[in-house]
Amino acid sequence: MKFDDLQDLAGTLHNMSESNDKIEFPAASKTKSIELQDGHIIDVVTVGFEDKISVMVNYDGRIGKIYYVPLLASSTSHLANYENRDDDGNPENDLLPLSHLTPMPLVGGSSDHDVQGRLYASMIASIVSRQSPDENRTVLVGLGTSIGPRPDEEITIEHRKQLLEIVKLVQECRVW
Repeated sequence: MKFDDLQDLAGTLHNMSESNDKIEFPAASKTKSIELQDGHIIDVVTVGFEDKISVMVNYDGRIGKIYYVPLLASSTSHLANYENRDDDGNPENDLLPLSHLTPMPLVGGSSDHDVQGRLYASMIASIVSRQSPDENRTVLVGLGTSIGPRPDEEITIEHRKQLLEIVKLVQECRVW
């Protein structure tokens, strides 16, 4: 880009800001919220960028971990197995994460003790992959500080309900 082009662009942006025209955000986004029985709020915010899909699951407005999950399989056999699987129509099968997805922690997730976070990230990326099988963008998954049980805590019915609510919210926030 030449300097004259930059000046023209700056002039255009300046004129738009003076004319009260609203500039829309250039990426599709959706937000859904739910208040849990204990009074805490879970927000799911999805944004579909050109090269990535962002799925942020906030717990009371906080995010403690961020993962990236490439949707491209290391080999196409995983996708072929998924497409040709013998599905009995049981919706519980859709909760299982796809085996070819490998979440990588970016912020807050340690490699040794973060099985819960990786499982949630895999499940969310699996939702994207199942709803849009041709999707190949990387999924960024942010998880709130109190999503799921702690590593030393047993899984309770409340944790299961929380997981199902998160899955439902992610499915409703489709931008892929």
